[in-house]
Amino acid sequence: MFCTKPLRMPEPEVRERMARGLQLEGPNKQFSGRAVGK
Repeated sequence: MFCTKPLRMPEPEVRERMARGLQLEGPNKQFSGRAVGK
């Protein structure tokens, strides 16, 4: 379901998972860091 980049962040759990996926990707470093929010 999260094949594409969702603009909305539903739940914190899903958000964390998305952040992990983006971190693994690499090119979305900016978005990944922002999603993690650490």
